[in-house]
Amino acid sequence: MYRSEVTKDYGYIKFGENDIDTDTCLSQYIRLAFQTNATTVVKFLKSGWRWPTPDLIISVTADGIQYQMSTHLRRIFQRGLVISATATNAWLITTGTNAGVVKLVESNHTHFLLFDGKLSNTDSLLLQPAKTEQYSRRINTNISTENALIPIVMILVEGGPFSVRTICHALQSNTPLVVVKGFGRAADLVAELHNFFSEIEIDENQTKYQVSSSNKAKLDSILEQTRINNNLWIDEVKDNLCQVLYKQKQLVAIFEFDNPRHGEKLEDAILEALLNGQLF
Repeated sequence: MYRSEVTKDYGYIKFGENDIDTDTCLSQYIRLAFQTNATTVVKFLKSGWRWPTPDLIISVTADGIQYQMSTHLRRIFQRGLVISATATNAWLITTGTNAGVVKLVESNHTHFLLFDGKLSNTDSLLLQPAKTEQYSRRINTNISTENALIPIVMILVEGGPFSVRTICHALQSNTPLVVVKGFGRAADLVAELHNFFSEIEIDENQTKYQVSSSNKAKLDSILEQTRINNNLWIDEVKDNLCQVLYKQKQLVAIFEFDNPRHGEKLEDAILEALLNGQLF
């Protein structure tokens, strides 16, 4: 049984091997039991670390390690995040891992929440940050209506099965999603499926996704293309992913670096996704 107690593990993290001087950027951290509820976590962010109330919450999910991003594209991605975050006084939340695209901002994290404890299943790992993000939307408001919540947007880059489960949970919670296409795996699969479900005729009264035999062949081809690229995890998540995109595709914006639609501006794709969230 979980026993609550006050943590004594907190302080500062320094990245790199250089000695600490006046130019050194230190990141604060606190170790928390995995069972710590989201209300307690967010209250600590406000009262303990004195985070200002944001006007937007940006959540980046990317559990992959295979991404290949050129210096030019990396700068576009980082610039888009910085512009979106600074222009909207946003909280930028990631998994904090030193892997995948999250590694691009790893040394620039200002704070770390280090959750520790045994997990009953992988869904528990997914729900903890999701609950924290969702509760963060309700800070400084006594109104529970959707219009009073702080806006949130999720960004998917590359990723694997955990990322798919994460974005499915987000879309089911009506969180807008930006999918960065072009680096393979989960993000490219989501982009292809989004295009597929956007092109076929959908019965809005149908609760479960159904496609004609001809469309099913195309859908199977998309899934198989992902599977043969050493992504055998697709069979674990395909049904839920297809179901979510079938019903919530309007909340998704696709960003491609070489597509003139957004003119290499990730911030425009984020804005599009937020507008989608308000419209649908």
